Amino acid sequence: MALFQLPQADVYVNTTNHSLDLSRGAVAQSLLKAGGPALQDECNTYHRTNGDVAVWDIATTGGASLKCKHVIHTVGGQYEGAVSQQVRLCFLITLYHGV
Repeated sequence: MALFQLPQADVYVNTTNHSLDLSRGAVAQSLLKAGGPALQDECNTYHRTNGDVAVWDIATTGGASLKCKHVIHTVGGQYEGAVSQQVRLCFLITLYHGV
């Protein structure tokens, strides 16, 4: 039995590393487990095409087997309050792009 179920959503936000390696980090690992290898495949394709994701930048992929249309992957800085700033940034980008 799963510890929790991911809700249906238009977008999930994932904090990640520059190379979009979903095997690193608790949130990324949870999304990878739920989304299956197709999610990492999409990340790998994005990385091959666009290179490393810069700090405070985003990469957008499809949801693979997740209950969402898109996943916004973001790389944050290392200072206090970084996560809340990342979430705010992703929210604004989502609104702007209509994702």
